[in-house]
Amino acid sequence: MRKSTLVLLSRLAIACAFLAVAATSAMAAPIGVSYTVSGSAGAWILNFSVTNNINSGQVVYGFGIVAPSHDVTSIPTGWQDCNGGCTSTSNNFSGIGGPNITFNDIFHTGAASSNTILFGDTLSGFEVEINSFAPPTSIEWYAFGLDLSALSGTGTSPYTGGGEIMYSPTSLCLANGWASCLQESEENPIFIERTIASGTQTPEPSSLLLLGTGLLSLGFLVRRRA
Repeated sequence: MRKSTLVLLSRLAIACAFLAVAATSAMAAPIGVSYTVSGSAGAWILNFSVTNNINSGQVVYGFGIVAPSHDVTSIPTGWQDCNGGCTSTSNNFSGIGGPNITFNDIFHTGAASSNTILFGDTLSGFEVEINSFAPPTSIEWYAFGLDLSALSGTGTSPYTGGGEIMYSPTSLCLANGWASCLQESEENPIFIERTIASGTQTPEPSSLLLLGTGLLSLGFLVRRRA
């Protein structure tokens, strides 16, 4: 086999291995968000699913997206449409350490509610209507987590994986009842990300890894025979 073919096989195998690692990392994100699109031009319905991967002691009790306008069409049981204002919610986190992004479709449930998203669970039914000609290919979102044990004192399940916004200023964190901004950031984390539509899917990590390993093995075998 020609050397150029061997090089191509090796590069393809390495690329697949990197994709597998990247996909695995994406799957392991503290909050997983995806959405499906239905409807038609001028009336697209986006149905969001939110997965709690934070840790076993934390729940998800707040979720919001950036849309052209506020137009919530469906809410999961026990959650509220908070565009009009709900206790302890916000639509812009620039004043507490986050980016200057205004979220206008906001969903919220009580942190101690039985309707929060528990660790390992996925909740769908966060639906909004988008009145654009073409459906969006990506959406910016935020999600609130909370260490439930923090409701009765110092939390025992802080999130330390990183990626959340770091609260500030210190005076605000103390006023909120936390010992420090680090403690609030870990026990009441806010995640702000962008997600692509479910129609644009990343291959399963296991499939990518299997393909990459097979190609890599083939490349080495051919090289030895050559």
